[in-house]
Amino acid sequence: TQLNSLIATIPYDHWNAGTESIFNVIIYLTFKLTGVDVYTEVHSAKGRSDVLVKTERFIYALELKLDGTAEEALQQIKDRGYLQPYAADNRKKLAVGITFSSEKREVSQYQVAEC
Repeated sequence: TQLNSLIATIPYDHWNAGTESIFNVIIYLTFKLTGVDVYTEVHSAKGRSDVLVKTERFIYALELKLDGTAEEALQQIKDRGYLQPYAADNRKKLAVGITFSSEKREVSQYQVAEC
């Protein structure tokens, strides 16, 4: 809800909702402004995670999809092992799949799974 509220403040003529990059930037800046460690396009042995967030207790891998499903996004995190480089880290690892609607310009689905 809060993310959709933020997205709704962006004027319609500033949008290029044909790609997920605008949503990536919005999520990155949202986390950055809260003061947590956030990284985009984090490369690993099997691919790259759209967004990686590290807090004192958690490591989140976020996969963003435009007009896809949250299940697809979560499966990509698992298949490509985006959290595998952090296996020895004691923090709890969570995969977060987020999908956006290009038509409605908002979050359409999200799912979280422990990895």
